[in-house]
This record gives sequence, C-alpha cells and structure tokens, in this order.
Amino acid sequence: QRRALNRQQAAQQEQSNAAAADARQAGEENARARRQQTNLGSLLTQAQQDALGGAGATLLNPAGIDSQRLKLGKTSLLGS
Repeated sequence: QRRALNRQQAAQQEQSNAAAADARQAGEENARARRQQTNLGSLLTQAQQDALGGAGATLLNPAGIDSQRLKLGKTSLLGS
C-alpha cells in the first residue's frame, strides 16, 4: 500500500510539473504576441504610394491605366 501511495504522489508531482511548464509556455507565447505590433507607419506609407498610382491602380497594374491607350487611336472614348 505504501508503494502505491508513493507512485501516486510521484504521478501527481509529474502532472504538477507538466502543468507548470504549460502555464509558463502559455505566458511566454502571450508576451510574444503582445510584443508583435503592427507597423502603422509602413502601412500608411504604402497606402500613400498606392494612391499616387491613380484610381485605376491595382496590384496587377500599379501605375494605373493610361487614358491615351484606352482611346485606341480615336479622338474620344466613345469612338468618334
């Protein structure tokens, strides 16, 4: 009976140690997540640069669409 009690105590100690390690790791991960903040200055600069491309700017065509190329040699977009 004493051996069973010793085994039970050892198992409880092992579980307690594992729980403490899990809690420590969770705390470290939370601290790491709090340190990672968005670089708002970089996002703002990128948005301003994108806006310089004009209303037709996209990721595929960052410079926008040249209105002269849309005319295809015509004098207006309506083809006259």
